[in-house]
Amino acid sequence: MNNKVLLIKPPFFTPWTPPLGIALLQSFLRQYAYDVRCLDLNTDSDLWGVHHEYFAALQHLEKVSINDGYSKLWWILNAHMLAYVNGASQSVCSKVLDSIIPLYGIRYDRSIIQSLLPIVEKYFRRLEELTDGFDLSDWKAVGTSTYTTSLASSLFILRRLKQKYPQLMMVMGGGVFADDLAPGSYNLNVLLQEYPFVDHIVIGEGELLLLSLLRGDLNKRVISIAEIEGTTLKTDESPLPDFSDFDLTSYYHLTLEGGRSCPFQCNFCSETVQWGKYRKKPMDLFAKQLIDLTEKYGNKTIFLADSLINPYVSELADELLKSKAEIAYDGYIRADAPVADRNRVKAWARSGLYRVRLGLESGSAHTLNLIGKRTSPQTYSEVLKSLAGAGIRTTTYWVVGFPGETEQDFHETLYFIREHHRYIYELEAHPYYYYPEGQVGSNHYQNYPLHSAEVDSIVKFRRWEIKDREPTREEAFNRLRKIAQYAADLNLPNIYTMGQRFQAEDRWQFLHPLASDTYGKPAISRQHSQASRQSAVFFKEQGKQICRKSSDTTAVLCYRVLVKGQLDEAILLAAIHQLVKYNAVLQTYLSQEELKDADYAADEILAVYSSESKSEEEIDQLEQRVIGQLTSNMSPTPRAALRVAALINAESQPSRILLILHRALADAKSVVLLLEDLARIYQQLLERKEILLRPTLKTYAEFLQELKMAGAESVDLLLLEKERQNKAVLEIQGLETKSCIIPLGENTLKRTGPMFATEYEVRLEEILAGGLLSTFARINGDVPIIDIAIDWRNMDSSLASTAGFLTCLVRLPQIIKDDKILALFEVKKALRNSLPNSTGVKASEQDPSTADGKNVLLNLEYLVDEPWLGNEDWSPQGFILDACRPRPPYGMEIIPITSKAGVVVYVRYQTTPAVNNLVDTLTHYLPVDTDIVIQDWEHCYTAKQFWTKELNDIPPDSLIEEIKREKREVMTNGWIQERCELPASTLNQLQEKSPDSLPALFLAVYSIFLSRLSGRRTFAMLLSFDGQKTFPLKITPSWNMSFDKFVQYIQQEIGRAAKYQMDISHFLQGQITVVKQVSYPVLDIGYVFRELKRERNEDEQENKSELYPVWGNELRLLLEVSQQPERLDLRFHGRRDLFDQQRVHELGSYLASILQEISKKGNVPIGYIRLHSV
Repeated sequence: MNNKVLLIKPPFFTPWTPPLGIALLQSFLRQYAYDVRCLDLNTDSDLWGVHHEYFAALQHLEKVSINDGYSKLWWILNAHMLAYVNGASQSVCSKVLDSIIPLYGIRYDRSIIQSLLPIVEKYFRRLEELTDGFDLSDWKAVGTSTYTTSLASSLFILRRLKQKYPQLMMVMGGGVFADDLAPGSYNLNVLLQEYPFVDHIVIGEGELLLLSLLRGDLNKRVISIAEIEGTTLKTDESPLPDFSDFDLTSYYHLTLEGGRSCPFQCNFCSETVQWGKYRKKPMDLFAKQLIDLTEKYGNKTIFLADSLINPYVSELADELLKSKAEIAYDGYIRADAPVADRNRVKAWARSGLYRVRLGLESGSAHTLNLIGKRTSPQTYSEVLKSLAGAGIRTTTYWVVGFPGETEQDFHETLYFIREHHRYIYELEAHPYYYYPEGQVGSNHYQNYPLHSAEVDSIVKFRRWEIKDREPTREEAFNRLRKIAQYAADLNLPNIYTMGQRFQAEDRWQFLHPLASDTYGKPAISRQHSQASRQSAVFFKEQGKQICRKSSDTTAVLCYRVLVKGQLDEAILLAAIHQLVKYNAVLQTYLSQEELKDADYAADEILAVYSSESKSEEEIDQLEQRVIGQLTSNMSPTPRAALRVAALINAESQPSRILLILHRALADAKSVVLLLEDLARIYQQLLERKEILLRPTLKTYAEFLQELKMAGAESVDLLLLEKERQNKAVLEIQGLETKSCIIPLGENTLKRTGPMFATEYEVRLEEILAGGLLSTFARINGDVPIIDIAIDWRNMDSSLASTAGFLTCLVRLPQIIKDDKILALFEVKKALRNSLPNSTGVKASEQDPSTADGKNVLLNLEYLVDEPWLGNEDWSPQGFILDACRPRPPYGMEIIPITSKAGVVVYVRYQTTPAVNNLVDTLTHYLPVDTDIVIQDWEHCYTAKQFWTKELNDIPPDSLIEEIKREKREVMTNGWIQERCELPASTLNQLQEKSPDSLPALFLAVYSIFLSRLSGRRTFAMLLSFDGQKTFPLKITPSWNMSFDKFVQYIQQEIGRAAKYQMDISHFLQGQITVVKQVSYPVLDIGYVFRELKRERNEDEQENKSELYPVWGNELRLLLEVSQQPERLDLRFHGRRDLFDQQRVHELGSYLASILQEISKKGNVPIGYIRLHSV
């Protein structure tokens, strides 16, 4: 009996698991004595690499982020491959690409299109080579498991094998028949009519159908479960898949299914249409199959291939926990209410569930209702937090441009993603794809073929679009680009390679303490710094007053955290023990003479207080007393630098944790880092997990040693705190101190967040410093000297995770009143370019001698990100600041703080008349000036984008070499001037022709003149109009354009560029860093137009350097047009070292000839205008 069957999986499909479908068919058919072999072409490196090469070429046309799943690029490649398989020549394939690429919002470029053609040709040559290597002369059947991305390859393979072995039964099945070629569709009919070598098509569940086909029980060309009266395979009869024919080293996970079909019916989905009624395996059987599969193939990570695992995941978790199996599994899950149950989800995580894939689709309730999801964004929020809190990775899928999705809906989705990005492991977005058949909502819309009739005749299979769709197709792809860029800005990956996987693991394991280690070595780890010994003292508040001892709270930093639920005191104490072991700063004492590690033997670290009070006011009072007591005996030594207080409140209220650090050993960022470590260790110990902490690239002790070796002055600067306090306390005794709060608002924080910093290349602290400079610039008389306390970590990235006192002082530059942007440049230089041994403030300058205490410290150390504590059970509340005096020796300390309410500026100051005046000015103007700085900077960087694009494609060399004609021997300085003599009638005609656009008219003539002389079609020159700021203009004459149209074009270009004329000097003087690839053109040709109120003397000379600033190159040729009361005056100015009098005369004569030709011929195409000597 001929019983040999070959099952093929053609490229392309996601390379994470071996092909489950054909592996299940192989196991099932072998039970009936069929000799089945599987061939996985997805692992052939030559075939697999083609789509990477193809997409890389397409990305030259548009920057496509992997966050959009490359979805639109796949449609382009699919169409190209189908055209090739259907016999299209390279020129015809090129025509197809010309037509379809713009439909996906990608610009057209002939050279890139041509580069795509050999890539596809190479692919099919390799596929032909592999196919021709088969000897199937005594085989019965060949089947392909086909998806949209592999349709062309399947057709190529089946046709070629049918030509060579006509006796073979050719069968096609797979996911393509769920949507693109769904039953009853136009495309399925095309397959039946155009591809007769496909003998049979299996739609839906394949085991029983393929068996009946091989036995001869079914003979129809298209068969589905309807042919066997809806019979489906019982789930407990499904054998283990056979992966023995696959190269499993190419895959990272095994795969198995626990059920079939889906219990839900979303409008965009085809799952229930394809598979019928939902059913699942007995969970004891399924758990055993998972264990058997992992033992057989030696891989403990498994992807569950079900549509959704919700119906059985709890039962499966119970079975796996009972069996104590060590399996790591993931699968698709619906984000509904049961998944928000944190205890349930933690049980799933303990059983081995390490990742889930969530079809969230949208963050808008309106769009979710349109889709028919029967859930809400609020449920999504709770689900993401529940899963992430258990350490389970959350891969999320989003649909952009669903019919009826409004702009508001889309922005709600972006906002949801931003608010939940720390709970999202991975993000993949797709545009909504419509199929006339196969989807639950297919019949809701009228449709039309997307491609032209000519393209459809070549590709054969149609793509469809909805008529009168809102949002439009163009807008849907715009939204896709936006969401992809948004995800990239938030560091949300769409994982496609193992390198990307490891990066995602680093991020996830840092964010979530309970994340399991699935891919080998832990992504984050830190070694103990030194063993330590410590103990805790417990206090019980029983109505008695805790006496507050005298202490200086300026010497400590205190942070409050609220903790929901019961706080385990023993675990907290153990966590503090580990916190000390893992952080060198808590074991290091420091003096001016030496630094060294010390044994930690603190007597009092953790103090626990209980209170029955339900009044927030009473709890706040208790908190203040606790802080006073604990800080009274703190000092910068290992024994007394750290205190932790736990305030255990009534059951209905969250507990409070206070972390208190001595500021001689720690700064605000250190508090954040240590709090993150403490919360992480606590949660890991609570769940009996291994302690994994973010690695520290450079310890605090190593930093101090480096600083000491850099020079004593640097060490003095670091250790200045104690010295300055001792010196200055006497100076400020007897002075009254006050404090005030200046709210800058939530909008300031939103506008200057991480995305603002990335896009506009400026940080919040720099904006605030710029606003402060602007405000103090309003003061008449002496302005204060301003020092800024900044974070050393901004200058040394290896210190990013290092806890320790890393604050240094920088002196702000003198206030620049005229140009806020240049002032902000100076601030950026001061804050970013200060080196550890050159901070800008020497030790001898620490006591500014300005009168009346008008010396200001802008303390930026509190502008730190809110600590990320792993989940919402630990909620950061912020630093506790009291109304104590400014840090000595300053008369005023300005402390910006970020919170959920936005940016708040906390001001401590001495009450002297001069300082009071500063405070009044700050209170009134700082919010306004900060807002103006933000607006100016936004405008500046809009200008940056404009000028970068405007000047990038202009040749960088000068036009002068083509214009000056010959090299000058005489190298003398100065200018040669030549007046362009024109008949009065010509000038009158020009003035009558364009009385309101004379500047543009003469510039248009000058541009034609320059283009003709140099042969250039694109160039730039410097312009100045009536004493305004100079700016460059790019000009590209089109010879088919009429002269009048060219003048209009010049006017429009002047208008575009003039909007940014205030900013161009910042770029040309190198103040703003531009894209590295940009090479600015040489701007040495100028044009001036001005109106003079008096007649100009013939011998009147002007200083050309006053007309133009020097921007890295000198002006060499200038046309000056002066509109005087009685006449127009045109003059050429040429540099003597480049032009002689004769050449300048010739240039003037050429220009005059163009003007005369225009006045005579009128509105002619500018290509007809030639140069003549007059």
